Amino acid sequence: MMIGWSILAVPTGIISSELTAQRFWPSINTRTCPECLTSGLEADAKFCKNCGSALPGYETDPDH
Repeated sequence: MMIGWSILAVPTGIISSELTAQRFWPSINTRTCPECLTSGLEADAKFCKNCGSALPGYETDPDH
């Protein structure tokens, strides 16, 4: 009976800890500055953090 519970409990703990960790990891962003080609800029940034040039608007959903 104990082996049966451990078969359920261990994977459940691993999966729930991974889901919790995903919540705190920063999302990957591929936004790039058109002037200096710095990548990884935040979605809400108005200016490039490297060269300071103004950034175009950021599309959150490319299908619409």
